Amino acid sequence: MARYRLGEPRLAGRGGRPAVTERLTYSQAYRAGLAEEMTSNDLIFVLGTDILLRGGHFAQVFGLGERFGADRIRDVPISEAAMVAAGVGAALGGMRPVVDLNFLDFAFGGMDELCNQAAKIHYMFGIPVPMVVRATNGIAFGGAQHNNVIESWFAEMPGLHVAVPSTAPLYRLPARAFLEGFYWRCDFTLAGGRILHDYL
Repeated sequence: MARYRLGEPRLAGRGGRPAVTERLTYSQAYRAGLAEEMTSNDLIFVLGTDILLRGGHFAQVFGLGERFGADRIRDVPISEAAMVAAGVGAALGGMRPVVDLNFLDFAFGGMDELCNQAAKIHYMFGIPVPMVVRATNGIAFGGAQHNNVIESWFAEMPGLHVAVPSTAPLYRLPARAFLEGFYWRCDFTLAGGRILHDYL
């Protein structure tokens, strides 16, 4: 939701760049960037729990199920191992899956698929695994199994690339770069950030 008034004067940004145009949460920025990429690339699809109708725990894909359909926004059973394994298989088959684990803590259920399969297949067989795993980390009051900040574990795993966007504009950037390889995307979903024209 935009937090500025249309027609409102915009201040010039640093170096003559356009100033802030709207204020978005991380979820809104992620959803906008993902929608852009899904519109331009039919190979991209998302799989996770409670995403088709609910739009995810933080509304990170809210409305995309209606827009892109159940074939591209796929609800799957609660099994992180199965989700990540399905993502690896789809990536090896030429698709561009985005596995939405909701919370970073849930990655423990898919560690073999993440660290021994997705991370190493490229090195073992020379076949890329273009898959994105999105998870939220460090949620306050999330409970014992929903608030760990453990992305550094994955940053130390050869073959995985970790991106932890510090602002919503960085999350809005097109996911294309992430889909070129395997990236772990973490966010603080409830935080806000400003979107600049420069980043669009």
